[in-house]
Amino acid sequence: MALGLAFQASFPFAPVDNYTNFVYWLLYLPILLAFSMRRSLFVAVLRVNLRMWLSVAALLTWVAITALWSDSGGESESAFVQAVENCLMILLYLLGVAVLAYQAPGSLLRAVLAACCAVALLAVLSTLNHLIVSEASIFERLTKAGIGNWTEEFNPVVLGIYFGAFSLISLVVAFRGFKGGLERFVLSACAIVCFVATVLTGTRTALLALFAVTSVYLLGRQHRWTAVSVATIACGVVAYIAMDPSSVMHDYVARNGLSTLGLRPQAWLASLQLALDRPWFGLGLWSEFSFTISQPPYTYPVAHSHNFYLQLLVWTGVIGLLLYLNFLAQAVVLARRLSSDPVAGLSFWTLAYFAVVQLFDVYNVFTRPDYYWVCLWLPIGAVLGVAARGRADVQSASPQPNSSMDYKLKNGVDGPLGGR
Repeated sequence: MALGLAFQASFPFAPVDNYTNFVYWLLYLPILLAFSMRRSLFVAVLRVNLRMWLSVAALLTWVAITALWSDSGGESESAFVQAVENCLMILLYLLGVAVLAYQAPGSLLRAVLAACCAVALLAVLSTLNHLIVSEASIFERLTKAGIGNWTEEFNPVVLGIYFGAFSLISLVVAFRGFKGGLERFVLSACAIVCFVATVLTGTRTALLALFAVTSVYLLGRQHRWTAVSVATIACGVVAYIAMDPSSVMHDYVARNGLSTLGLRPQAWLASLQLALDRPWFGLGLWSEFSFTISQPPYTYPVAHSHNFYLQLLVWTGVIGLLLYLNFLAQAVVLARRLSSDPVAGLSFWTLAYFAVVQLFDVYNVFTRPDYYWVCLWLPIGAVLGVAARGRADVQSASPQPNSSMDYKLKNGVDGPLGGR
C-alpha cells in the first residue's frame, strides 16, 4: 500500500492509461485486500472522528448528485456515473491512507520520502529542459511549452503548484519526519530542487502560497537551521532577480503586457454572476462555461473561475460550497490540534498551502487520482489515521477495568484482601 501511495503521488504526469493501471494494481488492490483481511482496522479508523467522515460522505454525495443536471458536453447520466465512480475512489483512497497512517506511520513517511525523491528528479529534468534543451522563457512555458514529451500537454501552472507542494512537503518532513542526517540532507536537497522548478514555471500562485506558508512554518520553529534556511531562500531569490531584472519583470508581472493579476477579479466577478443563476444547487459538476475578460488592447477567454471556491459555487451551489468549507475547516483544525505528530504536522502545512492556492487557481479536485490529490486527499486521509491512532494510544494507556486501582477507587480499600 505504501508503495502504491508513493507511485500515485510521484507520477501523475505519466501517460494516463499506464498511470491509472499502476495506481489500480499498486494502491487500490492492496487497499481492497487489506479491507477483506483486516476489516477491524477500517472500522477502528471510521469510529474515530465519525463526524468528519460523515462530512466527507455528505460532500462527495452532493457533488455526485449535482452531476445529474450537469451540462458537461455529454449525457447527464454518464456524467453522474463518472462522478459516482470518482467519489467512491476518493473515499476508498481516504480510507486506505488513514489505515496506513493508523497502522504504519513509518511506512507512510517512507512513501512520502520516496515520492519527494521521484518528484525532485522530475524537477531536475524540468529545469534542464527549461534552461538547456528548449531554452524557453517562463512566458513561453506558460503558453504550454511543457517539459519534453512527458508533460508537454500539461499547463506549467499545474506543474508549479505540484512542485511547490513537494518543496513544502520535503521541507516539513526533513524537519519533522526523520532524525537521521542522511534523510534530512536528501529531503533538503529535494526541497531546493522543487523550489527552483517552481520558480522556473513562473506560477505566482504557488510562489505566493509557498512563501506565506513556509515563512510562517520556519519563523514559528525554534530551530538552529531556521535562520540558515530563510537566509538561503532570500539570497536565492535576490540573486535570481539580480541576474536579469527586466526578464523577471516580464515573466512575473507584465506577462507580455497581459497582467493576469488584474484580470482575476474580472473572472471572479463573472463567476459570481454566473453562480447567481442557480445559487443553491449550482449548474452541476463539470458544467462547461466560458466568458471573456479584457485588458485593452487584449481580450482573454476564460473557461474556469481561477478560484476553486467560486468554481465549486458555480458547479454545486451554496450547498456544495458550505459542505466543502465545513469539511476543509474540520480537517485543518484537526491537523493543527494533532500537529505534534509528524504526519499530522505535514498534513496541516500541506492543507494550508493548498487552501491558499485554491484562492487563485485549481480547476477540479473531484477527479480520478491526479496531481492535486497529494495536496488535498492525501493529507486529509493521513490526519484521520493519526487521530484514530491517538485515540487507540489513549485507550491502551488508560487503566483496565477490574484493576487493583479501580477496586480501590470503587470500594475505598487497599485491595481485594485489604481493609482499613
